[in-house]
Amino acid sequence: MTIALLVTGGCSESTAPDITTTTTTSSTTPVVVVPPGLETFETRQITLVFDAGDRELLVAVADESSERSQGLMRVTELAGLDGMLFEFERLTEGGFWMKDTVLPLTLIHFDETGSFVSSVDMEPCTTADCPSYYPAGPYRFALEVVQGSLERLPVRLLLPE
Repeated sequence: MTIALLVTGGCSESTAPDITTTTTTSSTTPVVVVPPGLETFETRQITLVFDAGDRELLVAVADESSERSQGLMRVTELAGLDGMLFEFERLTEGGFWMKDTVLPLTLIHFDETGSFVSSVDMEPCTTADCPSYYPAGPYRFALEVVQGSLERLPVRLLLPE
């Protein structure tokens, strides 16, 4: 990336020469395209373990109450993301709903060790009377991905160290 800065005098005549500064930087970090409404969310690469191997996903992370409440509401496409990972401080059995969520999603629950608990397909809901979707047991992590984006369900989520 090249940034050029040109400094010149304002309203008065100056005998000082114009100063041009050029800075060149290089970065190996890829630019992550985040959909509108999720710009403040942390993004993270996660690994799902399948019987046939592992798969890495780039997800938005909802680890605060306000982020978990917002989730993917009003998001019309995931841009450069593969989904959203909901992290809870402790095991929970709370349900999810799809109020104002326009993408059909698959929700996958994992326990505190990253082991698969359950999954459910959730349908968009734009009315006030949206159903809740509950897990088969306690979970600490929940992953939302667009329905059909995973060919099969993972057996575990590799947890960050």
